[in-house]
Amino acid sequence: QLGLIFGNTAHSLAAVLTAFMAGLALGSYAAGRLCHRLKRPLLAYGLLELAIGLYCAVLPWLFSDHGPLVPLYRSLYGETGAGTLAPARFLISFLALLIPTAFMGATLPILSHFLVQSRSALGRTVGTLYAINSFGAVLGAAAGMATRRVVNRPALIMAAAVSVMFGATLAGIAIWAADCPRCSLGTQNSRAEAPFFFAYS
Repeated sequence: QLGLIFGNTAHSLAAVLTAFMAGLALGSYAAGRLCHRLKRPLLAYGLLELAIGLYCAVLPWLFSDHGPLVPLYRSLYGETGAGTLAPARFLISFLALLIPTAFMGATLPILSHFLVQSRSALGRTVGTLYAINSFGAVLGAAAGMATRRVVNRPALIMAAAVSVMFGATLAGIAIWAADCPRCSLGTQNSRAEAPFFFAYS
């Protein structure tokens, strides 16, 4: 869809890749610095997944003719001409994509903080999480390439819905566990043996 906005698939691909890598780095760095302050990391992780799903659900609308970005591009073209239009489109698209990718980058440090409870388990737990995360990314990319020409928009909405349901479920579990005196799930005192089902992201 960015190709329709830029009129050049190379520019749209550059915007997506730049925003994706920058967002992952920014989110990972920020979460790595702040996750030790979280008293309920599972709740934070669930809210991040929820935010990612909701944002990705409205992202196609942002870049559509009915969204706010295309009229902005057109007004920029009318005011400044073609000279500054391409950099402005790149910057606006970059910032729009930076938000969900930063959330994605923050999930792995927060989930690692939730599961790792000792230095001896650090390498094994984080390594397993990273492997699962990478494998899921490969499967997601393959599924996206296989379905993009047939069910592009429905596939995106389905992925967003899964993320929303998953995030809401984890947030609900964390809230329920916080109200349960005998439950430590979702708090800093949770054990590293928590199910690796939480590695979805």
